[in-house]
Amino acid sequence: MKTVTIFDKTISTLNRALDLRSVKNRLLASNIANIDTPDYKAFDLLIKENMTERTGEQKPLGLRVTRQGHISNVRAAHNMEIRLTRLPSSTLPGDHNTVDIGKMMASLSKNTIMYDADAQLISKKFQDLKYVISEGK
Repeated sequence: MKTVTIFDKTISTLNRALDLRSVKNRLLASNIANIDTPDYKAFDLLIKENMTERTGEQKPLGLRVTRQGHISNVRAAHNMEIRLTRLPSSTLPGDHNTVDIGKMMASLSKNTIMYDADAQLISKKFQDLKYVISEGK
């Protein structure tokens, strides 16, 4: 008999994504806070989503398309590769600080938007579970 859980892979993946986005947010904020620190080297958290099944074949998962052109190239993420990397130098030549405020603010904005989207998705999953538990009443 197969064990059934109310928390599917989507919830655990979203939970992990929220954690990683939170870590990335703190890292970007630290970079911004050190913009005037001489010799400070900016870091970024690179998150690469692996869009393949956990099978020996490693074939991509896809959604079933009911109409031609309806959905193209959509896949489900099952795990992520995380890597901390030092950003290349691109600022003033004298202080050797690698914080580019424009890039940092853009990354921070993008990360915040992605965090909010992930939070909304996980909230919707819990709302659906609440609805199911209450039998739709």
